[in-house]
Amino acid sequence: MPKELAGREIGYYSLTLCLVKNMTLDEAFQIIAPDPNTSRQDLFMAQTKEMYAMWKIGMTLTEIGEIFHTKSWEVGRRIDQHEKELKQGRLARRAAHGYKMSS
Repeated sequence: MPKELAGREIGYYSLTLCLVKNMTLDEAFQIIAPDPNTSRQDLFMAQTKEMYAMWKIGMTLTEIGEIFHTKSWEVGRRIDQHEKELKQGRLARRAAHGYKMSS
C-alpha cells in the first residue's frame, strides 16, 4: 500500500474487509498495510515462502488457507509456482557452475 494513502481510505478498506471477510479490524489493517515500507510484491513473496514452509512441515492446504484467509486451491497454486521457481533457480546455478544438466 502506498505511503500516500490517506488514513480515511485505509479505514474504509479495512471496514469493508471486516464486513466481507468476517475478520477483526486489526487483521484487516495488517492485510491492507502491514508495513508501509514493504511492497505488495515483497509481501506476496514472503507469504508464499511462509506457505511453502508450512506445507513442508505437514500442514494441509486448507489449514494454510485459513491462516492466510485464502482458498486452498490458491495456496496450492502458489506453492507449485514457488517449487518451480526453486527448481529453476537450482538449475540456473548448476548451469552457471558448469555442471551437466540431465533431462
